[in-house]
Amino acid sequence: IILKMKNNVKNHAKISAKNRLKISAENQSENQGAFCGILLILYWRPFMREIKPESLIFDMDGTIVSTVEDITDSVNVALLQFGLAPISVKECIPMLGNGSVMLIKRAMKGKKEELFDDVFNTYYSYYHQHYCVKTKPYDGLIDVLLEAKRRGILLFVYTNKPHDIALEVLNRCFPKDLFSLLVGIPLGGKVKPDPTPFIDAVSSYHLDFSKA
Repeated sequence: IILKMKNNVKNHAKISAKNRLKISAENQSENQGAFCGILLILYWRPFMREIKPESLIFDMDGTIVSTVEDITDSVNVALLQFGLAPISVKECIPMLGNGSVMLIKRAMKGKKEELFDDVFNTYYSYYHQHYCVKTKPYDGLIDVLLEAKRRGILLFVYTNKPHDIALEVLNRCFPKDLFSLLVGIPLGGKVKPDPTPFIDAVSSYHLDFSKA
């Protein structure tokens, strides 16, 4: 729906001057699908008449924040230290989404697999110190998310990023209390697409997942 409606959103989902939001989907590139989706939910009236969301749940990397440069830099520090070929940002993007362990396995490309633990630990240690050097929220998203919150929509983040790093990124990149809750993943814990950690974490909010 988001992709099919993208052009319609660009043309018709004008954010009102009353709300002082001067944003359009045309300003978004990397996360255009997510951005258009939020615009669709908030500003396309036929959609809002049919679906009145109580909450919006976001991934983090590549969805609400651009993290790929810091991740790529950290991966390459580890790869180069152990004589493995570095990867480009473009190569790194499809490697993301299934947690740090899968990221490093993919980045190593089947080479020197006996060194996996060393490469992973080097990456993990370096990234813990350099996770917010180039990382930033996508242009315009903060204003749109603030509008969603103003309308009473609960905002959540569910990410495969380690919880402590994800929380620090959220605190640095977004206004305080914008999100109701962030659910990250402990090292070795269950990862997305398994919904269990998120469902357990938000039980006190009594969300109706039958409408998800």
